Amino acid sequence: MRPFPHLRDVFVKVDPSDLSSDEFGCVAGVTPDGKLAAQASFLIDRTVWNVIYGSGKFFSRLGGHLVNDLVDIEIKVVTVG
Repeated sequence: MRPFPHLRDVFVKVDPSDLSSDEFGCVAGVTPDGKLAAQASFLIDRTVWNVIYGSGKFFSRLGGHLVNDLVDIEIKVVTVG
């Protein structure tokens, strides 16, 4: 099954395992109505930008107040017209 089934005629697919740590993979193609589209999903570590609120890396004994350091980002770009 394709990760983004609404795209047809995929002409670009980048496997994230082939990339360095500061790059991310994507899938691009043509939508059923003929528009160009691309989608990507990746994780960022918020502590890299000193966002440490509730981070288990910096604070101990947070219990139920622990906040995940990884933020999942999903991007979808579709042409108009």
